[in-house]
Amino acid sequence: MRFTNREIILLAIIVIAGGYGTYYFIAIQIPHVVGITILGIYTDQGYAYKIVPSQELSHCLACPKDTLSFSQGTTIALSFINNDNVTHSIMDFNIDDFNIHSKTLTPIDSQNFYFLVDKQGTFTYYSKLHPDMNGTITVIPNFLPGF
Repeated sequence: MRFTNREIILLAIIVIAGGYGTYYFIAIQIPHVVGITILGIYTDQGYAYKIVPSQELSHCLACPKDTLSFSQGTTIALSFINNDNVTHSIMDFNIDDFNIHSKTLTPIDSQNFYFLVDKQGTFTYYSKLHPDMNGTITVIPNFLPGF
């Protein structure tokens, strides 16, 4: 059986549309989750947050040490750990815009948060107990469904 050029083009359009439709269906069904660990530490310059590099953040190795960047619609699985083994101080972690407020953590204590970055902009994370501990989260527009 021999196909005409018109039939071949029509078949190609159907295959491409079907492939994109399948991708779109899968993409909107599987949420994009990024795992982050942030340590509360004490250095010779005072108290600070330290972002622990992960595979999901590998694109951000050149980013400032206190800045995180995500696409809108990303689900964040964040672990905050008080890792102060020098002064053994209590610490906390807060992101007002996403209603994230940790309890007061003693050294080596931790708390986990799961939240959706559903609005664009730059948001501050900070400590109520140690004003020098702060950083920013930048949420950029989402260009792909589900990511």
